[in-house]
Amino acid sequence: MLVKDVTQEQLGKDNGECRLEAQKATQFDLSGSVILQAQRQNQAFENCLQAKGYTYQQESNEQQKSIDARYTQAVAKWKAKMEPIQEYIINICRPKEDKDYISCINEKKDESIAASFFPDLEIKMFNARKEFEQQLIRKEITRKEFKENADKLGNDLQNQVKERGQNDIKAGIYTGKY
Repeated sequence: MLVKDVTQEQLGKDNGECRLEAQKATQFDLSGSVILQAQRQNQAFENCLQAKGYTYQQESNEQQKSIDARYTQAVAKWKAKMEPIQEYIINICRPKEDKDYISCINEKKDESIAASFFPDLEIKMFNARKEFEQQLIRKEITRKEFKENADKLGNDLQNQVKERGQNDIKAGIYTGKY
């Protein structure tokens, strides 16, 4: 775990600055898998904290359990916030024609980002899905193929969220939204 004797306010500020710096440092990194990109971003985050004077300290089991419990609660809150959005997309958007279907889904984009556990990852997922949306509108892929592609992106997002949470627990920090 990276630690430094600072106030909670300063810790939050440093974490935010380093998370932003890590995102900027890796935003154009398109090489490798999503998992490798997430690992590079986490390494950039840790490097930033170390540059600010944070040092590694072995975390106690109790502190790790506390952070793990916090993540468990946060994931439950996230799922509760996302459920109505998903229901809307299934019940309201899905019956529409392709172009209107895409527009309907995108009407929920800001809500999805606001409800997201890690908004930066949610934005990446939406950006990655844009090409599939255009392919569907141009009739280059079917609705089923679009859904499969979107589901894959959603699974990738969940894996990234899980990995970031595990990295936070290991590092003894909490960077989730809730």
